[in-house]
Amino acid sequence: MKIAFVISTFSAGGAERVASLLCNQWVAAGHDVHLCLFQGKDIELFYPVDEKIHLHQLDVMSVASNKINMAKQFLNRVLSLKETLEEIKPDIVFSFLTETNVAAILAARMAHTPIIVSERVHPQYHKVGSLKNLARKLSYNFADQVTVQSEDIKAWFSQKLKLETKIIPNPIASVTSFSRKTVLSERKKLVAMGRLEKQKGFDHLISTFISLQNEFPDWDLKIYGTGSLRDDFQRKINEAHISDRITLEGVTTQVNDVFAHADVFVHTAQYEGFPNVIVEALANGCCVVATKSPGALRDILNDGKFGILCEHQELENALSKTMSNPNLRVEMRAKAQEAVKRYDLALVADMWLEEASKVIEKSKEKNKS
Repeated sequence: MKIAFVISTFSAGGAERVASLLCNQWVAAGHDVHLCLFQGKDIELFYPVDEKIHLHQLDVMSVASNKINMAKQFLNRVLSLKETLEEIKPDIVFSFLTETNVAAILAARMAHTPIIVSERVHPQYHKVGSLKNLARKLSYNFADQVTVQSEDIKAWFSQKLKLETKIIPNPIASVTSFSRKTVLSERKKLVAMGRLEKQKGFDHLISTFISLQNEFPDWDLKIYGTGSLRDDFQRKINEAHISDRITLEGVTTQVNDVFAHADVFVHTAQYEGFPNVIVEALANGCCVVATKSPGALRDILNDGKFGILCEHQELENALSKTMSNPNLRVEMRAKAQEAVKRYDLALVADMWLEEASKVIEKSKEKNKS
């Protein structure tokens, strides 16, 4: 199958991580994969891409200064992608992320190519503005298929946009390849990971750890990621005189090594589409504590079977219970990998191809008639 995969950038994000895994899996299975990015050739790719993948960096990511320039920029993206698709002549187009999806749908329709788009966050909570919301509402009807990552997001699309969607979860790379190392350390580590933005709830996590610091003097909190609130978080840490125990570690490419050294992984997002980081933590045998949020979180943790779920306001109690109980941590680690078997990369990659085959067949039948 000849596949064109469209995403705006290949920066350090969850959607980009999934795109990298899928494209590499497909090309390893013998498919012809073209990765189409809106970013320019001068921007380095954060995630690895197999050398057999055809890379198309369209260089249409300039920042618009006003609405007129924004419209011109959007049109430029659509036309540039249309020309690329006409050159590639793919059997199917996959696209990730709302803004990219809108442009990709228009380009694919103009290039007479079937397209499947994927919504990566919960649209009820992730506000994109009235104009972008209208563009999504109008354009998604022209996609051959829309995929989402959880039952509640599927329900939102059905209720709000009258669209029937397909649930496809995110993959985890080679579930069986992960083996947790026993890393002995005098100091125990509470680890969190994600963009340093309001959505991820790190402000609440930092406040919670500050409250717990005296009760657990042998524990440290390490937060991995970058974002616009880094300075605010660092200021809060400094003002509490706890910078030796709460550290903002920045972005890491050694995710598995981080998880291997984690005594507890904590997730505090206000909402998610599908939290990749929790699946990767579980695959690495981590004990997970997570605050309840809309999205696929409860599905992944099976309502608390595979991780400790709590309300946001109960985070301090949940962490205290987990940090003070080594037997509980061992018990949760023992269950962790069972949770992620259904997210094996090969299985999920095949789910995309099965959906693509259905769409391609329907498109052929439509063209005949």
